[in-house]
Amino acid sequence: MTRTPPSTHPVTFVDTAAPVASVIVLAWRLSTELIDCLRSLSESVDAPSYEVLVVLNGASEATRAVVRDQVSGARIVDLDNNVGFGGGCNAAALQARGEYLVLLNDDAVVSPNWLAELVSAASTAPRAAAIASLLLNTDGTVQEAGCRVLGHAGTMQFGGGLSLAEAESAGMTTDRPIDYGSGAALLIRRDAFTQVGGFDKIYEPAYYEDVDLCFRLRAAGFEVILHPAAVVTHAAGGSTSSDTRFRSFAADRAGSRFLERWAATLAESPSAEAPLDALCDPTLSTPIEDAPNEVRNPEPSAPIALEISRAYADTLAKQLTVTEERLLVEQKLREDDQDYIESVKLDAAHLRNRLDRLEKGGPLVLLRWRLGILRRRFVLRREMSSLRQRD
Repeated sequence: MTRTPPSTHPVTFVDTAAPVASVIVLAWRLSTELIDCLRSLSESVDAPSYEVLVVLNGASEATRAVVRDQVSGARIVDLDNNVGFGGGCNAAALQARGEYLVLLNDDAVVSPNWLAELVSAASTAPRAAAIASLLLNTDGTVQEAGCRVLGHAGTMQFGGGLSLAEAESAGMTTDRPIDYGSGAALLIRRDAFTQVGGFDKIYEPAYYEDVDLCFRLRAAGFEVILHPAAVVTHAAGGSTSSDTRFRSFAADRAGSRFLERWAATLAESPSAEAPLDALCDPTLSTPIEDAPNEVRNPEPSAPIALEISRAYADTLAKQLTVTEERLLVEQKLREDDQDYIESVKLDAAHLRNRLDRLEKGGPLVLLRWRLGILRRRFVLRREMSSLRQRD
């Protein structure tokens, strides 16, 4: 499918010295979607004074060019490397001036009254530290009307796939407390965000950082609520990596850390079939000694990237071992399968050697490039091997 190039019509925001809200938009590799997002925000109706912080989160040259040439009036937070969703939001929060931090994905388009509705809801609910939006899919169906966390740390999005009428009939489109709301379109009181230490770096590169933040806010005595009058259309997954294998690895890695931290809470969590008002109770947990106690700028990304890369390489190696053992048991390890496995083992060995060199100061961009090559070769060879087995 050929994408329509971004409109060259500029997107302009009014600079204000005393914003009520600070809208934070992370930009990485999207261009058309980013401009659509910012344009929809610039067309807000009845919104309080607000500033826009665009975080160039290790952004591509194409994305940087779009922001430079087509966006004016926004404040730019320029990060050389992608420090993940939480790290990018923390960096922007330290520069934000508004009473409210409003997180917005670059693959989201907001309704004209979205920001006005969020801020209005916050002004009438002083114990709500975070207010979630109603997220719609691009086909108009519901993507998320608040979320629940289950006992195994899995999450469920209320109303997912339903029409608006169906979600309304089920009582899902009402203002109510929720376990958490997606960081794709979420208002957070800046003082509460600061109080709990912002997003936690243990969830890098991605996933569960917004769930954990909402749990820590609730453990501190605040509420997290859904305000469905604030509507956003969100192309889910558009702003994340297109490598499904790596996304699965990242989600599993973050999920295991979330489960370890909140085990006591999740042991008492409601089932998927429980009533809408049934919530997890984060106050059941013992004090969270490993949680952040202040919002910090992201640390140098090279050591973190190396740690993540090593963990990913280990995951690939384990998957490879399981595949080899299965083929041996099934007596299907033919000569070409053996060649394939030995070749991938060689790739893994080369990767480890590169990681060793990079750990001593090599360029991080080379790491990303080599990892990309390895992942592509791994997937291609596995697909070819699967085809041979079906012959």
